[in-house]
Amino acid sequence: MKIYHLYLFIFILLPFVTFAQFDSLQRFHSQIVHQPASFKRDTTLVNINNEIAWRYRLINADSTFKYAQQALQIAQKIQWKYGELIAYQRIGLAYRTKSDYPNTVAYFLKALKIAETLPDSLQMASCFNTLGLVAQWQYKYELSLNYFQKALKIYQQKKSDWGLLGIYNNIGLTFFRQKNYQDAFKNYRKALQLDQKIKDPLWHAITYRNLSEIYLANDSIDLAWQHAQEALLTAQKTNIKTVIISTLNIIASIHQKKEDYQQSIHLAQQSIAIARSLGTRDYIKDAYLLLYRAYKKIGKTDSTLINYEYYIAYRDSLLNEENESKIEGLKKKYEFDKQQAEQVIQTQKKQFENLYMRSLYAGFVFLGALAILLFINNLQKRKANKQLEQQKNQIALTNEELQTQNEKLNELNREKDGLMNVVAHDLRAPLNRIKGLVNVIELQNPPSDTQKYLDIIHNTCDSGRRLIQDLLDINQIEQPDSQSDWQIIELNRFIPMLVDNYQVQALNKSIEIYQLEPNNETIQLWTDETLLQRIMDNLLSNALKFSYKHSNIFVKWGQTTEHIFISIKDEGPGIKPEDRKKMFQKFQKLSAKPTAGEDSTGLGLAIVKSLTERLQGTVEVHSEEGRGAEFLLKFPIYDEQKS
Repeated sequence: MKIYHLYLFIFILLPFVTFAQFDSLQRFHSQIVHQPASFKRDTTLVNINNEIAWRYRLINADSTFKYAQQALQIAQKIQWKYGELIAYQRIGLAYRTKSDYPNTVAYFLKALKIAETLPDSLQMASCFNTLGLVAQWQYKYELSLNYFQKALKIYQQKKSDWGLLGIYNNIGLTFFRQKNYQDAFKNYRKALQLDQKIKDPLWHAITYRNLSEIYLANDSIDLAWQHAQEALLTAQKTNIKTVIISTLNIIASIHQKKEDYQQSIHLAQQSIAIARSLGTRDYIKDAYLLLYRAYKKIGKTDSTLINYEYYIAYRDSLLNEENESKIEGLKKKYEFDKQQAEQVIQTQKKQFENLYMRSLYAGFVFLGALAILLFINNLQKRKANKQLEQQKNQIALTNEELQTQNEKLNELNREKDGLMNVVAHDLRAPLNRIKGLVNVIELQNPPSDTQKYLDIIHNTCDSGRRLIQDLLDINQIEQPDSQSDWQIIELNRFIPMLVDNYQVQALNKSIEIYQLEPNNETIQLWTDETLLQRIMDNLLSNALKFSYKHSNIFVKWGQTTEHIFISIKDEGPGIKPEDRKKMFQKFQKLSAKPTAGEDSTGLGLAIVKSLTERLQGTVEVHSEEGRGAEFLLKFPIYDEQKS
C-alpha cells in the first residue's frame, strides 16, 4: 500500500472514532442529567454532616468523628471531592482534640492533596494551619513556622481577615513556646487588632488567652489575670471547651504565682474533669503538672508524688503513642498509595480495552494510539513502583530512627535510676556522723600519730559530701519545676570577687591567677548570679586541680558584637581527643588526673554544661594534649527591652 493510500484510510476512519467517543460522552452526560435530585440530595447530606461535625469540634470529639465519617462515606459514593476534603478535615480535627497527632497529620495531608487538585487555596491554607499547629505541639518549631508562613501568604493574597487572625495567633504561640516573647507579642498585637474588627467569639477567647499567657511569663500578673478572665468568660458563654480548659490552667498558674495554692488546685481539678470528657490528654498532662507543683509547695508529699506520677504517665503515653502511630501511619499511607496506584492502572487498563474494541473497525488509526498508551502505561507503572519503593524505604528509615530514640530513652532512664538510688540511701547522714565523731576525738587532744589518720577521715568525709552535693545539684537541674532568678550583674565586680576565693588554694600549689579585664568597659550580663557562680566554681576548681605547680591560670572576660564571653585557661595536661566526646557526660572521669591527687566526682563538667544552657549560653573547649585547656562561656548580650 502506498503511503498516500494509508493517509486516505486514516482520514476516512477518523470521523467514526470521534463519533464513538462523542457518543460515550453523551451517555455519561445523560446519566448525570437523569439523576439531579439524588445528586443534590446527597451533597446536602454531606454538607449537613460536615457542619454538625464542625459544631461539635470543640465540644465532643467522638460526635465530630461520627458525623464526619458519615459525610465522607456519602461524598466518596457520589465522588464529590470537595465534600470529601471537608470530611477529612473534620476527622483530623477530632483526632487533634484527642491529642492523636499522627492521625491528625494523616487526615489533613489527605485533605491537602484534594485541595491542591481542585485547586482551593483557602482550604490549602486551612490544612497548612492545622499541620503547623501539630508540628508546634510536637516541638518541631521550624517546621511549624514553615507551614504557618505558607498559610499566611495565602490569607494575605485572599485578604481573609478571619484566616489572618488565626495565623497571627498561631505564629505568636510558636514564638512564645520558643521563649521569643518579643516576636510572640508582635503577632498577638496584630491578632488583637483583627479581633476588634471581626468580633468572632472563638478567636476573641483564644487571643485573650494567648495574651494572658505571655503576660504571665513576663510576671505581669494583673494584666495576665484581666486577659485570662476575659478569655474564660467568652469561652464559657459559647461553650468552647478546649479554650476553657487551657484558660483554667493559665489561671491556676496565676494563683500559684500569688501563692494561693488551694485555688490553683481547685482550678486544675476543674480543668482535668472537662479535659477527660473530651479526651484531650495534652491538657490533662499540663493540669497534673500544676497539681504536682501546688501540692509540693504546700508540703503534701503523698499528693505530690501521685500527681507527678500522673503527669509522667500522660506525658509518656503521648510520646509512646506518637512513636507507635508514626509507623502505623506510614504503613497506612503506603497501603493507600498502593491502592491508588493500582486503581490508576486498572482504570487505564479498562480505557485501553475500550479503545482496543473500537480500534477493530478503526484499523491502523488506533495502532499508533495503542503504542502511545502502552508507553504511557509503562511509565506510570514505573512511577507507581518507584513511589512504593520510596514508601518502603521511608518505613525502614523511620523504624531505625525510632529504635535509636528508644535506646536513648532507655539510657536516660538507667541514668536516672542510678542517680536516685545513690541519693535515696541518704549518704550524708552517716558521713556527717563520722565527721562529728572525728571532731569529738580532736577536742580530746589525740596523740600526734593519730592526727594524720583523723585528717584522712576528714578529707574522705569532705569528698563524700561533695559527691552527694553534686548528685543533688545535677538532679535539681533536671527537675521540671526548676526556676532561675534573673538579674543584671556586672562582670567587672563579680569575677574578681569570685577569683579572690581561690587565691589561698592557688597559693598552696604555687599557681598564679591572672585576671585580664576589658579596657575601660563595664560588662553587664542578664543572668542568674547563683547559677553563674556554680559554673565558675566548677571551672576554677577544675583549673586548679589539673594545673601543675608554678604554672599560671588566666581568667578573661569581655564583649563582642554578638555575645558576652568568659574564658578560663590553664597550663595543665590538656584533654585528649578521645575524652572530648564524653567530657560533658555525667559520671565520666577523663584520662588526665589532678596534679596533686585531688578528688573528682565526674559531675562537674556535666553541671557546667546544664547550667550554661539554662542561662541561654554555650560552652566551648579548646585544648591540645600537653598544652593546657581553655573553657569558653558565651552568653547573649543584655537587651534592656527584653528584660
